[in-house]
Amino acid sequence: MLMTIDGLVKSRKNLMIVIPAKAGIQLSQALMKTLDTGFHR
Repeated sequence: MLMTIDGLVKSRKNLMIVIPAKAGIQLSQALMKTLDTGFHR
């Protein structure tokens, strides 16, 4: 029982780190695309 609760807590912590990281990567890629099209004009 303790192992599963500990595992859940750890996986939740990892999720809290992974989700913002993925969102940040997508945001920066979207920013780069808009900046890129702005420079080409």
